[in-house]
Amino acid sequence: MKFIYLLTAFLCLSASIVSFAGEAPSAEECAKITILSPNGWKLEILKDGSAELSYGRMVQDTTHVKKGTFSFQDVFESLSKHLQKSGNVLSSFTISLKKSDASPSVELFIVEEEPVKVLFDKAKETAPLNTFFRNAWKNNPPGLPKE
Repeated sequence: MKFIYLLTAFLCLSASIVSFAGEAPSAEECAKITILSPNGWKLEILKDGSAELSYGRMVQDTTHVKKGTFSFQDVFESLSKHLQKSGNVLSSFTISLKKSDASPSVELFIVEEEPVKVLFDKAKETAPLNTFFRNAWKNNPPGLPKE
């Protein structure tokens, strides 16, 4: 399991090096918001309010949240209040903002747990969770490392 965390952190760090070249898109320009937790969880929220909740790298490690569950504009505005240009993928949430065009994503960071926790919790409450997800959530819920 530790390998998954390290691989996720490496991929996030690699992506974030490229992403600082551009400015963060506006809510209107943004097509997808991806939130990566330092402990291996991923939440991708799309413009139509649907989402994918993932833990791990296998297809069965992803569950879908139905269209209209999230207000994309509200999520964007809520996260924007907490975004920082610098951070550490091992101790911060990585927020990836993707435009609908071919430009690279912009990677930013959030060091507070609450603005992100409410989004993961909403996905958990509305997505169909199998035993794998329930156990993963119980043993290692999305969050920041405890000091």
